[in-house]
Order: sequence, then structure tokens, then C-alpha cells
Amino acid sequence: MRGHTIFRVSLVIRHEGDWADLAGKYGVKAVSLYFQSNPFTNTNFEVFRLDSHDEEKLRHFLREFRRHENIKRLLYVRRLREGMWEIGFLGDYMKSARRVLIEEIGMALRSVTVAEGNEYFTGYSVEKVTRRELEGHLSEVGEVVTMNMERVNGISNRHVKFLTPLERQILTSALRMGFFDYPRRCSLGELSSRFGVTKTTANFHIRRAISKVLEGYLSEEEAS
Repeated sequence: MRGHTIFRVSLVIRHEGDWADLAGKYGVKAVSLYFQSNPFTNTNFEVFRLDSHDEEKLRHFLREFRRHENIKRLLYVRRLREGMWEIGFLGDYMKSARRVLIEEIGMALRSVTVAEGNEYFTGYSVEKVTRRELEGHLSEVGEVVTMNMERVNGISNRHVKFLTPLERQILTSALRMGFFDYPRRCSLGELSSRFGVTKTTANFHIRRAISKVLEGYLSEEEAS
């Protein structure tokens, strides 16, 4: 795994019908503080900080946000100071752009901001993805407004120390067999056959390993 390239990805997505529209309507900026998905209950637990120069518009936003169809439950609202609030809520997992970026693209998201009716994402991926591919994955949840991808320092062995033996074996084989190449030289079916597991299981281990590796890389980058 020494020196394998990873990519820093910056995206702006227009998520029609999402609560991001409300943020644009009332001039509210929302910065993600915490996120945890639960596909078994079809929910995302999310915490955002809300910023606005107009306290009254912020209150209107919160009233409509509570009733939005993509919000399953508003858990709490806390006023931090004038023009700044914090909210915690359960959102719809299947309708979220995050689900697509994490599960289908394999991105490790570093920051998410909602402003001017758009969602701004930055993150990392070990796979190079084209804008056309990204638009295909996101077609049911939003429109790609802008996309930027750049190569950053490679992954080395020090970033994989927390992988289980099977995760390391599958991820290493995926790299060597060209699973992450563009175009791919190895299919998920070939990988799963090699290890005697289903494609679902192989995909689970690959995504989990990627997440661990990228978390290690990000922690090291932030500490430097």
C-alpha cells in the first residue's frame, strides 16, 4: 500500500427539496459538527451550528425546518448567542447526499456546510471519480454544481495499522488487482471470489478499510 494516491474532493451540490432550500430562503448558514448514520433505521443523526445576521429569519427557518419532510425528528435546539444556534436532529438516510458520497463513492467527509441553498462538501477518496460518474450516483438526490479533485500525498503502511487482517488482505488485493484504477481492472465479483465471500461482504470490508485508512491520514494531516 505504500505510496498509493488519494484524492481531495471539493463539491457543491444543489439538493432540490432538501432543507438546504430553507437555509437559502432565510439566509442561514449551517456548519456540520457531528454526523452518524444508521441505515437499519433509515436515519442520520446530525448536529449543525446555524449562523445568521437576522435573528428573526433564523427563528422562521427553525419553525419550517421542524416540519420539513426530510427531518424525521428535531431532537434539540440550543441558542449559543445572538445569531448563532445549535440543532440536533434525525434526518432521512436514504434521501441524503452524504449517504451517496460515503457508501457509493467511498468518500471520507471532512466538512459539510449548507449555505445559499447549496451543500458544500470536502473529503477524501482513494478512487478517482469523474464528474459524470458523480452526477450519475447523485441523480436522485441532487445536482452537482461544481466539483474539484486533486491528488494529495499517498497512503503508506503507517495508515493501515488499525485494519483487521481480513480488511488489510482485501484492501491490499483490491489495490494490487486494479479495483481502484480507472477504468477498473478488477471487479467486485472477482475480489469476493478470491476470498470466498459474497460481493456484499467484500464491499463492506473495502468500505470499512477505506474509512479507517482515511481517518488515519486525516488525523495525521491535522496534527502536522
